[in-house]
Amino acid sequence: MGNDKSIVYPDREDLDNSTIQEKVKLLCNGWFMHNADHWPPSKKIAPYFISFHIAKYPSVRRKMLDDKLVSYYNKFAPIGHRDY
Repeated sequence: MGNDKSIVYPDREDLDNSTIQEKVKLLCNGWFMHNADHWPPSKKIAPYFISFHIAKYPSVRRKMLDDKLVSYYNKFAPIGHRDY
């Protein structure tokens, strides 16, 4: 099979405080988050945004769509999303 790598399962709600020690790739698909205080992810996490959805909770939307995060999202463009 070659290139045997470990699979890591980070906690979606704690991505900024991750205990991950080395750079990992993370598929960011589906629903994000209950608590946007832990967004964006740690710099050790390289996100791949596929079918990405931000929760409709006003506090989560406000934080995750804040203008200060535009440069973060732009680093990983294009971002695949499920809805507006």
